Amino acid sequence: MPEGKHRSVRNMTDKSERNARLIFIVICLAIFLFMLTLNIWTPLIADDFERSMMSSMEQVLSSVKYYYLHSGGGVFVTFAINAGFLVLSETVFDFLNAGVFLGMILLMYRLSHPRRKHDCLLLLFLFCAVWVFTICFGQVFLWRVGTVAYMWPMTAILGYLRLLDRKPKTDAPERAIPLRIPAILGFAVFGLIVGWMTPPLSGACLLISLVLTWGYRKRGLDWMLKSAAGIVGQLIGLYFLVRAPGNAERAAYFPNPAGGMAKVLETRFEVPLSYVTNDTIQLFLLFLILFAFLLVMSRRRRDKGYAALFFVGGLASAFSMVLAPSGTAAGRVFLGMTTLVIIACGSALSALRDRKQKETAHAIGVFAALVVAFLLATTIVPGVYGIYHYRSESNKREASVRKQVRDGKRDLSVTAYPEITSKYVGAYKLEDIHDDPSYWYNIGYSRAHGIDSIVTK
Repeated sequence: MPEGKHRSVRNMTDKSERNARLIFIVICLAIFLFMLTLNIWTPLIADDFERSMMSSMEQVLSSVKYYYLHSGGGVFVTFAINAGFLVLSETVFDFLNAGVFLGMILLMYRLSHPRRKHDCLLLLFLFCAVWVFTICFGQVFLWRVGTVAYMWPMTAILGYLRLLDRKPKTDAPERAIPLRIPAILGFAVFGLIVGWMTPPLSGACLLISLVLTWGYRKRGLDWMLKSAAGIVGQLIGLYFLVRAPGNAERAAYFPNPAGGMAKVLETRFEVPLSYVTNDTIQLFLLFLILFAFLLVMSRRRRDKGYAALFFVGGLASAFSMVLAPSGTAAGRVFLGMTTLVIIACGSALSALRDRKQKETAHAIGVFAALVVAFLLATTIVPGVYGIYHYRSESNKREASVRKQVRDGKRDLSVTAYPEITSKYVGAYKLEDIHDDPSYWYNIGYSRAHGIDSIVTK
């Protein structure tokens, strides 16, 4: 090829890459601003009122100790929730949650193994899929307690898996054992933290980590030592998570149904199966279609195995709730399942678009993106409106409370919210103020507003 023509092709490639990078950045900024707006529109909900009363680090640590001894084992999550309400204002919380959400999407993007440096189609696919297929979107991405309890741990676990999945530099020199110790200890501590998060997420992370460690075992001694240290850390964290005294107390509070082990398993399997909604079925079908094309069009076993691993990890995250006491699971705990299966879809989609049959593979990618975009288009307006409408109802309630306080009342009554049917609202399927002033929600709301009691009319 003549030098001039070669230079022209290179310039066109550089320009195309610059344009792709610019569009990629614009999409990231749009996702951040979109989620920031939704967070700003979401008021304090349910547990938020009680947590907002945190006044000192001593109170935070005391609540973590009480939780571990009497309610559950996730001390890192409990600490993050209470400390977050202690040191962060609502505005900072909103910005931080929008940033963590964007970070989660970008980690999903990297774990999907994009074949292009700035694959805008894949990035949009992942965001749209999270919006469409997350079972209780508002609870895990907008409700403040829910974001710290589920979105933040999910992002931390994806960060750990990304470090584990990241290919080491081949030209890096072999380091002496003492120089490897800081990195090995760092992996062990990070593994301890992600293993001590929540059972559905931590268990799935351990499963994927074990398989990746075996699959990448030829990466060298340095990588194997760090990976092994992370797995040991996860096992230690998971042990203390599961063996927490609070879990035994919680199990005693939710006794198993009569009828033997068969009845117990039947009851517990009903929990994850009850959350197999249309969204879940559509997500699973989308993965099976993409994976079927991958089986036919790809000869690389690693592409197929990688996508299948995250799909199995998602199923493991969901069905780990079979081990939980009967009746204690909620839709928000299945965030791990949805996120990991979406990564499996993204991985299959990315691998397909890198095949030799470029036109066919590209058509499959565009088709998958259009399907998800159609589902997004049919849910975006009612979802955003539902969030805004709930904010309006909350503003009316707060105005009513302020007026009654100005009138000298200490025992207040407010109108109950209309039934919330949109999964995008933070308060979807969460508790609200009852007609009983001694109910936990009523007490937390009263304390946060400095009144004696509150009930619904």
